[in-house]
Amino acid sequence: MRAFSLGFSLLLVTPALAADRTETIPLRFVRAAEVQEMFLPEERAAGTGGLGAVKTAAPEGLVAWTANDATNSLTVTGSPQAIAAVKKIVRLVDVPARQIHLDVRVLRLDAAGRKQLDELIPPVKDPHPEMLRSTALVGKQIEQVTSGAKVLAAAELPTANQHPFHLRWTEAAGEPAKHLALTPRLNGDGSINLTWPFGTPGRPGEKSLFTIRRIPVGQTVIVVPHADGPALMVTFKSLGQ
Repeated sequence: MRAFSLGFSLLLVTPALAADRTETIPLRFVRAAEVQEMFLPEERAAGTGGLGAVKTAAPEGLVAWTANDATNSLTVTGSPQAIAAVKKIVRLVDVPARQIHLDVRVLRLDAAGRKQLDELIPPVKDPHPEMLRSTALVGKQIEQVTSGAKVLAAAELPTANQHPFHLRWTEAAGEPAKHLALTPRLNGDGSINLTWPFGTPGRPGEKSLFTIRRIPVGQTVIVVPHADGPALMVTFKSLGQ
């Protein structure tokens, strides 16, 4: 059966295609309930952390899905291609907990560093002040962008897969402290996704999630707002057992 959400608990049901089939996919390391939330539309997502906070488009041809907590499995109905796509996603996220070693810095870039960064990731025309842009930095680019920066906060710590890395800082004496919760998620290929909340452009008080995907070990990424704000630089140092 095909199910369409009407924005509340009532579902409109129509017949599924004859070619659709149903399969049950077992999971070993992560909760099936978290995986099923990955396919929910952004406005229906529950909570702000874990896998449910990381959105991915539901595969084309996926008709229905549900999680079974007792067996920790995901049962899906859809086309063979959709089911294959779901299995691929499960292989990526269903990985054992491992220590992720991150070097995280909050920087106030100087004019020269900002200019270097603008050459790597040109700012968009008339951006909203809370919009973010990001890029990977390699080799001399790190020094060129950050050599004149003021370090507002820095920490190099191990954290667990899907557990937030918290950072707190103040820019000047007497100012209220700022806080960042950065959550890494380990992928099946050994890379990580990094997710954290930030202000929603044009919607004061609301939070969206910003995600950088597929960061390999040894990679450094930097994220800056289009407006004049501090930059976040993260290096994925190593992956432990």
